[in-house]
Amino acid sequence: MGLRSGFRASVAAFVLAASGGAAAQAPAPSQPPAADLVWCHDAPRDLVQPISRADCSGVVLADEAGLALDEEIRQRRLVKMRAALAREEAAQAAGLAFASAGAGFLINEFGDVLTSAHVVMGCDALGARPAGLDLTPFRVLAMDAERDLAIGRLDPPPPEASPVRFAPRAAPDGDPAALFGFPHEGMIPLVARLTPVHLDYAVADPERDGATGLRGDVRRGHSGGPVMDSQGRVTGLLKAKVDSVEAWRRSGRLLKEMGVMLAREELLAFLNRAQAPYHVAPEEGAELSGEELYALAKPSLARIDCFKRRIQPARSPRIVEGPQAEPPEVDQGAVVEGGAPKTLPFAFTEPPEAIPQTPPQTSPQTSPSEASEAETAPETP
Repeated sequence: MGLRSGFRASVAAFVLAASGGAAAQAPAPSQPPAADLVWCHDAPRDLVQPISRADCSGVVLADEAGLALDEEIRQRRLVKMRAALAREEAAQAAGLAFASAGAGFLINEFGDVLTSAHVVMGCDALGARPAGLDLTPFRVLAMDAERDLAIGRLDPPPPEASPVRFAPRAAPDGDPAALFGFPHEGMIPLVARLTPVHLDYAVADPERDGATGLRGDVRRGHSGGPVMDSQGRVTGLLKAKVDSVEAWRRSGRLLKEMGVMLAREELLAFLNRAQAPYHVAPEEGAELSGEELYALAKPSLARIDCFKRRIQPARSPRIVEGPQAEPPEVDQGAVVEGGAPKTLPFAFTEPPEAIPQTPPQTSPQTSPSEASEAETAPETP
């Protein structure tokens, strides 16, 4: 089995196992004897449960330790749930409602995130959810609406930022790849998903169409997510899912499970114009399994949430006796609660910095053709 075939099979097996599909280990048909039950700690899933010793793929704990860890995990989840409710109340108090979500990925250690412009356009406030962290204020720094690209900054940056590395060159037609994002599956997931795809120039050719075609289960919520090769290097950013109905109307062909991405050349040109730091990977690297690829990508991913102001229905004025007190003025970035301002977990949007359409004459970033050993582009903006 060649490297590409092996990578494709590995990614598919990982996706099936993670979703409880056929590749996952089937449960035993009968309940194991009580004496064979152990407390099993599954660290990646932050889960501890009593299961058969044979089925435990994590760490076996003694009864007392298992009970204690189970209670600790339960309390952690309660804290997260209460924090989520508090954020929702803060948004409602500010007159905001959740509207949509997309994906983005860290490109440097300063908290800068690359995403699609349409993910952040039209939002009254933005928040981002980096891997393992709560909703964080997200401020747009620069945008190119024509090319559908934007850079935003997490405030504060993640304590253990793990930025991506871009591929040293464009990926060829037919290459397998992994798409990361938060695809809608009835509801929007909080944890990023890996979707196996492969490049298809017949769908869209970068030379002809300015974008690269993808074949795979592309959905809403993937927008702005990175497309990585078998070595975990970013080769593109998911721009859009192909509209099957519109494609049929225009071409008479049924095009299903397709999308288009902006290739690395477009991404690096945009980052150079915005003078944003980034990293380029070495020429050669090791092939990764699907599980290794997901573990590498996850710390760099962020779900970007878009909030919009609620439209209040018109109401008839209420007639009351006596003088009326003027309502207190509330700062746009805070919610008054019990007389004290409370910082919101999202940032109100402001017009982003305009960037030139052509690269500056002397760019501090090494050109893509000259990039090699894990370079870092310009210094902190």
